Amino acid sequence: MNLSEISAPQFLQWVGVHNAAPSLAPVLHRLPAPPVAPHIARMTPAECREHLRRLKDDAVYRSSNGRWSDAEAREWSTLHISIRMSVLLLAGIEGELEELGRREWRELPPPERNAIKAQIRYMADEMAKLHSLTVKN
Repeated sequence: MNLSEISAPQFLQWVGVHNAAPSLAPVLHRLPAPPVAPHIARMTPAECREHLRRLKDDAVYRSSNGRWSDAEAREWSTLHISIRMSVLLLAGIEGELEELGRREWRELPPPERNAIKAQIRYMADEMAKLHSLTVKN
């Protein structure tokens, strides 16, 4: 059969385009939410946040092959020594700043860690407001 001998209406009828129903996208249904474990369902928001923090720290520990004990230690280690020293100074931690700045996060006592975290949160809030000073010339 030669296609040049067939008219367009004949061809459409032959391939069945005229008679075919328009294709519709399938109706998508949401899957039901997975069941929540009873011990998690009873958690308060604060307990839930703490649980998520522990899970995050555990994931960091496992993904770094034990190199980092938690995300805070990993972030502290990525800071340059001069930034660490500046944060220690601003947090009001006294002592030899260079020596303190070279310490690993887990070597710092909890009160110093809390002071450092509070200072970094304050600095992050303040630095977020800066735009013109961060533009490269």
